[in-house]
Amino acid sequence: SSVASFPNITYLLSYDKNIVVKALNDVQGENGEEYLEKIIQLPFDVPDVKSSKIHDLLIDKIKENIELPEGELESLYWQDVFYNCVLPFIVSARNINRYVNTLSFSYPPVKDEVCFADMAVICAFQLFAHPVYEWIKNSKFSLVGGYNGKGISLNGIEERRNKLAESLKTIYSGNIDVIISALSVVFPSFNNKVSHNSNFITNLDLRKGKRIASDERF
Repeated sequence: SSVASFPNITYLLSYDKNIVVKALNDVQGENGEEYLEKIIQLPFDVPDVKSSKIHDLLIDKIKENIELPEGELESLYWQDVFYNCVLPFIVSARNINRYVNTLSFSYPPVKDEVCFADMAVICAFQLFAHPVYEWIKNSKFSLVGGYNGKGISLNGIEERRNKLAESLKTIYSGNIDVIISALSVVFPSFNNKVSHNSNFITNLDLRKGKRIASDERF
């Protein structure tokens, strides 16, 4: 290109290749891949951040920005939530900043009513799977409650899980298995309906733990 072709000047472009290619395809009707090859003389691909680095950055950001009850990040429940409900949505440093900013704003006003781990899950859904977040708000009676001392039927679990998955696919285009896994961690009664791994936490335990699976906390 002869535009801005000044001597001794080199232009450095930083961009997400997938997004730019899609924009060129959709907006300009060009073959985005071929167009970039014409104008970029020396491409450098920046490797993805390792998952272990994402893990460390996220924990550090949470500790820096949110005042938490002592031992909160060492609890077994937090570990379950962190790996199954939060990390699957965090794929970049930008995700971390958006997420921690939202969580640091949303958690303090409700910290006396809701446990940190559950608020962490809700903020993840709110940011990265918003249709599911709205679905949760409208599905209280399908989600709340704990083990009531009665037997848990394992009959029809696969059928219920498949039916739920099909329903969620109508509102969410991401990984449905991640969504069902996350919901199962946070809502024990829901887990008992769609999983062979039963959760026997009681309603009283949920209430004492300030869990949103408790009817009073939801």
